[in-house]
Amino acid sequence: MDEYINSLPEVITIKEVQKILRIGKSKSYEIARHKDFPKLPVSKPIRIPKREFLEWAGLYGFVKKGGKANG
Repeated sequence: MDEYINSLPEVITIKEVQKILRIGKSKSYEIARHKDFPKLPVSKPIRIPKREFLEWAGLYGFVKKGGKANG
């Protein structure tokens, strides 16, 4: 999965969030509505800065270290 994430552009879509988190469409839009979810303001369709999303999801250190947990 980290190879897939590393191949993504710096700004990702909700569909890519679904694939990373292994969740469905309705759940992804539900979490995207949360106040703390990192997304670009006034963006239709929803665009998400990849690094901020990975930090939000707690995956940034995991992916950065090639699949090994930070710590």
